[in-house]
This record gives sequence, C-alpha cells and structure tokens, in this order.
Amino acid sequence: MKIGLVLFFLLVSTASAKTYILPSGISYKEEMPIWIEKIFILPSGFRWTELIKIAKAEELNLTLKEQIVAYMSFVADKYGVNIRDMDKLITCESGYNPDAKGDYKNGVPSAIGILQFWKGTFDAFKKEAKMPQLEYTDWHSQLELGSWAISKGYQNHWKWCWNNAVLNKKWP
Repeated sequence: MKIGLVLFFLLVSTASAKTYILPSGISYKEEMPIWIEKIFILPSGFRWTELIKIAKAEELNLTLKEQIVAYMSFVADKYGVNIRDMDKLITCESGYNPDAKGDYKNGVPSAIGILQFWKGTFDAFKKEAKMPQLEYTDWHSQLELGSWAISKGYQNHWKWCWNNAVLNKKWP
C-alpha cells in the first residue's frame, strides 16, 4: 500500500513538466499546460465537450495595477469587504503604488506600501489575525491583512482616507 502511494505521488509530480536534454548536456524542463474539460449543452440539447487551456498568470501580461486590482478583489471577497471601499481606500492611501511612503518623522517614513501600514500596526494585526507568514513590505500581504482588518471593524486605522475617501461620496 505504501509503495503504491509513493509511486502515485511520484507519477503525479512528474506529470506537469517534460524534461529535455540539450546537445550541450544541460537539462531543460518545460512546464506542460493545464487543460480542463468543459461540457456545453447546446440549444438543440446536444452536449459539446471541449478542452480549454488554463492560462498562467505570466501569460496574461497584466500590468502591476491590474494584478493589484485582481488580488484586491480576491481578498476583499474572501473577507466580505466591499470592493469599491477597498478601491477608494487604496487610491487615497497610495494611488495603487506598492512603493509609496508617507507619514514622515525626522525624514523617515512611518507608513509604507499600498495601504500605508505603520510597522507596529501591521505587526499587531498580523499577530491578532494569526498570519505569521505575512511580510510588511509585500503588497499581497498588505492587501490580505488590510481586508482582514476592515472585516473586523478596524478601518479607523486609515482614519483620514476612510472618512474622506470611502465614506464621503463626493471624493473621487
């Protein structure tokens, strides 16, 4: 039984790529595309089956802002946060710039990133949310933790932008 499971996992792990040996002796591993079978029911009642290739992220050629918007939509939905509120908050805080810096004290920024987190706030939220894998300078982590925080009612940590951009319907 154990040998069967080991062989199964070995076969599955090698099924997604093909390795070629180049004339120079270097091995080259080519990732195999992922295909799914989709069944369509035609108006006549006939079934049509088609194989559809699943695109990888790098094949989509998304701009950084498009990647951020896609991930923001995903985490906002995950935590039940209004996507438009998140969009307004991010626009106000950083203009979708993951390298944004603000709240300078003695020439040193206190807030960084797409949601302008302060390090202490980020670490406190990270601990409370039990998400030790999150990184302060990573925009994915800031979106994840920011969505979690807003879902818990902590939106006042972005007091100015929340009150003026999100709650004030006149702000762009």
